[in-house]
Amino acid sequence: MFLAGSIHLLRADDAALPAALEHAYREAGRLVMEIDLSAVDPAAAAAFTAQHGVYESGEGLRRNLGKRRWQKAQAEFERLGLDLAAFDQLEPWAVALVYSVTSLTQRGFEPTLGVEEQLKARALADGKPIGGLETLEYQLGLFDRLTPADQARLLELTLSETTDQLSDIDALTRAWRAGDETTLTRLLLREYRRFPRLYAPLVHDRNRNWLPQVEALLHELGSTLLVVGALHLVGSQGLVSLLRERGLMVEPFQPH
Repeated sequence: MFLAGSIHLLRADDAALPAALEHAYREAGRLVMEIDLSAVDPAAAAAFTAQHGVYESGEGLRRNLGKRRWQKAQAEFERLGLDLAAFDQLEPWAVALVYSVTSLTQRGFEPTLGVEEQLKARALADGKPIGGLETLEYQLGLFDRLTPADQARLLELTLSETTDQLSDIDALTRAWRAGDETTLTRLLLREYRRFPRLYAPLVHDRNRNWLPQVEALLHELGSTLLVVGALHLVGSQGLVSLLRERGLMVEPFQPH
């Protein structure tokens, strides 16, 4: 199995995949990602948000965030040319997703150039099987099941993380391309250390849930390219460390 960390959005001038990932894709008989993007209905996320991410009458984002967090979020949305009041009926997790994608796309990052989207398109063209460890509904449900307090923390994390990562994006991308685990760990885990309660449900618990599926893939015929967000691979709770704890050999891959 080839295990790769991804960057979900890339810029057009930096969209070429690393040589090791290119080699792994050619060698692999199947592609597995966090979710099977080839099976995602584009309207599914919007439908889920409309059902689960909207406040009931009488509630609202401003009321639940409190004055300090509302003002901070309002300032960040104004920088994007958006009025936060237009999103007042959305719960914080949904607002965080809107902000993250909008902020990055305005700065030239394109979802269609993300690692998973590139590999999905190639696998479809090449006729390679595609699988997923989770469903879209499950992923969005993780955010929806956070307590109101933790959803507010998630939004605060997203606002600060996106701003910080933009200044570090070149360093992050270089570390990702070079497989520099030390730098990736520092950059990716920096904000989550401020809110450790979010790390368990959004990262650590999911890593542990994936372990049986990863081991099952190892017993299937042929080789697999497994691609998950780079955040899931780093640190003592990362997928690499957890696999090693289970006695599996995980080594850096260098194409020849």
